[in-house]
Amino acid sequence: MRMEELRFGVIGWGYWGPKMAGNLDALAQATVTMVADLEEYRLASLKISHPCVKTTTRAHDVFG
Repeated sequence: MRMEELRFGVIGWGYWGPKMAGNLDALAQATVTMVADLEEYRLASLKISHPCVKTTTRAHDVFG
């Protein structure tokens, strides 16, 4: 059986967001593809460490 890739978005990159994203990335068929946070400085540091993850300051972008 072929498993589909699961793509996730995380809303909030404060204390819990990076922990949740790390747990999701540890799953074999899961990938975090987008992160939303109101604070641009948090997103800037994320872009340095994970340049393939899309970032936004608008939570509704995660659902689109």
